[in-house]
Amino acid sequence: MRITLLMILFSLQCYADKKTVKAPVVKKESKWEKLNRMITKEENFIKTINNRGPRLQWRLLELKTERLKLIKEKENNKFLNASFKLRKKHKKDWFFKESRSYEKEIRRKGLKIIKSWPRYKYNADIYYTLGLNSRDFNKGKQTEYFFKQALKKAERGSQVVYLASVGLAEYYYNEKKYIRAVRYYRSVIKNSEDEWHSKHIYNLSWCFLKTGKYQEAILYGEKAHALSKQEDYIDVSEQVYDSIGLFYVMGKREKDGAEFYKKNVQVPAKYIIKMSKKMANEGEYKKADYLLKTALDHSIDKSQVEEEIKIRLAYLDFYRNFKKFNQFFTMSKAIESIYIKKPFEGELHDQSVEKIEGLVGYLQVRLTRNSKIKVENYSKPLLKRILDYFDILAVINKKKTDFYRFYQGETLFAVNEINRSFFQYQKSLEFNKKVDLKKNDPEQKHTLLRKKLMNSLLACLEEKKFEDKHLIYTYQNHIDLYPINPISQKLYSKLFNIHMKRKDPPKAVTAMEVYNKNYPSDLKIQQAMLIKLIDFYILGKNTDKLAYWINKLQKGYFSFDQNYIKQATNVLGEILFHDFTKLAASGKHEESIAGNKMLFEDKKYPKIIHAQAATKIALSYLHLKKSTESLNWTIAAIPLFKAPELKKRLPQIKASIDRFVILQDLKHALKLSNYLYKHFCHKNEPLKGYLYDQIVTLNLLEEKYKSAYRFINNDAKKCDIGKVKYEETMISYINYTFLHGKTDLTFQLFKKFALKEKKYKDLLSSQVMEIFWREYAEDSKSKLTRKSFSYLKKYASSYPSDKISKSINKVDEFNKFKNKYKKKHFKAFNFGQKFDEQKYNNELTQKFEKLKKWVEETSPFTSNAPYPVVLATLKLIHQKHQQLAKVIRDVSPPGMEGEYLKSFKQAMNGIASNVQSSGDDYFNQGLKLRLNSYEQAIDNKYYLSTSETFKKIKINYPAIRYSLSFDRTVGKRSPATISRNK
Repeated sequence: MRITLLMILFSLQCYADKKTVKAPVVKKESKWEKLNRMITKEENFIKTINNRGPRLQWRLLELKTERLKLIKEKENNKFLNASFKLRKKHKKDWFFKESRSYEKEIRRKGLKIIKSWPRYKYNADIYYTLGLNSRDFNKGKQTEYFFKQALKKAERGSQVVYLASVGLAEYYYNEKKYIRAVRYYRSVIKNSEDEWHSKHIYNLSWCFLKTGKYQEAILYGEKAHALSKQEDYIDVSEQVYDSIGLFYVMGKREKDGAEFYKKNVQVPAKYIIKMSKKMANEGEYKKADYLLKTALDHSIDKSQVEEEIKIRLAYLDFYRNFKKFNQFFTMSKAIESIYIKKPFEGELHDQSVEKIEGLVGYLQVRLTRNSKIKVENYSKPLLKRILDYFDILAVINKKKTDFYRFYQGETLFAVNEINRSFFQYQKSLEFNKKVDLKKNDPEQKHTLLRKKLMNSLLACLEEKKFEDKHLIYTYQNHIDLYPINPISQKLYSKLFNIHMKRKDPPKAVTAMEVYNKNYPSDLKIQQAMLIKLIDFYILGKNTDKLAYWINKLQKGYFSFDQNYIKQATNVLGEILFHDFTKLAASGKHEESIAGNKMLFEDKKYPKIIHAQAATKIALSYLHLKKSTESLNWTIAAIPLFKAPELKKRLPQIKASIDRFVILQDLKHALKLSNYLYKHFCHKNEPLKGYLYDQIVTLNLLEEKYKSAYRFINNDAKKCDIGKVKYEETMISYINYTFLHGKTDLTFQLFKKFALKEKKYKDLLSSQVMEIFWREYAEDSKSKLTRKSFSYLKKYASSYPSDKISKSINKVDEFNKFKNKYKKKHFKAFNFGQKFDEQKYNNELTQKFEKLKKWVEETSPFTSNAPYPVVLATLKLIHQKHQQLAKVIRDVSPPGMEGEYLKSFKQAMNGIASNVQSSGDDYFNQGLKLRLNSYEQAIDNKYYLSTSETFKKIKINYPAIRYSLSFDRTVGKRSPATISRNK
């Protein structure tokens, strides 16, 4: 027996095990490299043997054949992965030149072995190997010779005889020498032990087919199918299914073929369809129809919907080829029904669309005889059939519905069915508008179709007269889809006129406004359109719409001439006030007022209409002697009039102001004065000075101090009333606020004027001093207190009262002292590494002396000082005692422990308590001072720390502090103020 590759490798391994050589570390080999290395090892081992006989030479030949396979595998990969440029540069043989060269070397060495040892028993094997190599690597040029030599040299009954017979059978089969192939296949199939037995029988069936023996072909085909069901054999059933239908057709046994597929294949449709196509190609209509019907019935019976569709698609080709157009239509309707029940996509869908589209295109050419328009003699049934086909397509291919409706419209247009054509174009456009062109039209097919549709609709309108609604539809869509377009530019006015003709102004207005937006340069045409619209409303006395458009015209809409706007406004006024003026003239003022109020409250009318309505209402109330209502309507009318119209009414309005002042109706007089003043603020109107005085006076009389101040300080400058007038008014206002106890306003005025104008200083200093003490008592840290203190400090030397001046200076001195005093602190004791009692006593004494010194430094502020300063000073002394007490308590001598440390701590706590108690005496002095006074001052919260103390303060808070500082009537200071200043 031959020594196998595995045996050689095993022997090599055993040989290697005898040596103790450490294998080098190498990278991981690929499968190809590993096999190649194994072959090389065995070759090298065999070559170490001298005087090699035929057996080892034959083994080397086998190894080379194995390497040849590896080389061919590598070349295949190189060829498959080569770039297009490389393949174009070299022919296919260039990629396999190594394997061809290697195969030649093997062939040469094999023949040399046979020649050297002609009686070697394995020469048949060598010939067989050379035959295989020739077949696989050398395009079979010497295959036949080597296989025949293998048969000749092989012993009877040997495996080589069978293998060489198989090789020859397959060789003749591939070379299409079927008669010779049959001879060898008959021998081969006698061996039923080979798993390829089923494949050989299948190949034999094809040989019989090619030699015209159809019944034998069917017989062996069926036999190959039967063997494929057995586990021992290769399964060639799929190959049988693909080919046996042809066998049955060629053998005139199509019914048996259909039954074979129905029996053996779960979904036989595709195979029976192939049989049918073969029969159809041979002109056998009935037989082809029988096969398709058989397949169709089977698919329907088994509820195989997909197969049913495939069969019906095959029917479409079948009927088209045989020009059975009625049957084609029936089958198309059947496909449509299936799609409606359960839509299908993919290849089946695309084929359905393609086949129906193909036929309907052909029918269109037949209908129009390839003429595009106005075909007179045509088949109406054919026209209907074409339209029906497009309906079917619109169902099964919805995404192209707009195209199919367009094709229907084109077909109808070609035969001069203009009305019907228009409706189909319309349907197409409606679907087309629903298509998202950005997402679903990458090739812009729907976009181009939309343009064609609009041109087609316009073409219909040119061919025949249509109703207005069809004109509107076409024009409006063209404008909507292509707002800026030469055709649309002409359609705007047409669309406007149609809407006006139909008495539909809203739609006419829309057309006009869109026209103006897209073509503002056509303003003259658009103005004419709007005039036509306004004339329509005037004729119908539609005051609401007239008012709306006059409002727009007044705002500059369409840039109309002012004369036209005024004329239109007058026409509107005449229409509106006609009836109400008659009522007032006849003494029916209440009815006239009611009517004019409706006009005034209706916002759609222009302002001039509202102003006129308010004036007429005021006049009617005057006739009814209701002066308040008349004034209110006069005020309502003022902002609605333009300046020239208002100026004509000023004498009458001024008389009204004077009249209401006399009648003490100050509220209305002020309101009217304010309205007029604002209107004339930036104008050179003599009435403005009168109004200015009136507004200030009336505000003060109404106790609106802030309003008066804001008016004087802001409106005087804003409206350029003049500096002299402004100062006179301000001085009067300052005296008024001070005498009436409005100290916050007095101080605001001081900030504005005292520091700027010297003549105000003496007037304001006494007033601000009063404000300072009042505010200082309430809240010593308030913004107003600080501001007044700053002023008094600055002007104290010029003020007569030295006592106040000294008090203010004392407060200033204390504030500076306090800032420095707060920075004084007691440092913690410093013992170093070891406690020194003498050093500690000295340092403690120094701290007590420092505390005593700091207390003495406060003496200027605890006697002959204002009460709030004394209180704040006592607080500072109290805090310093607390700080020293804490430093003493926190003493912790290093190295001191046990009872000694405990005793030391107790002694220090006693000293600290004495210090704190001394500080509390100062705190209690401050608290007593606080309780004996009703005034609030600095550090109230520090002393009012308990609810009980706070309760006492509230009880002792005198009611007189809630009274006004000045008596408004006599202008004398209150007792509270006098007592504080003593």
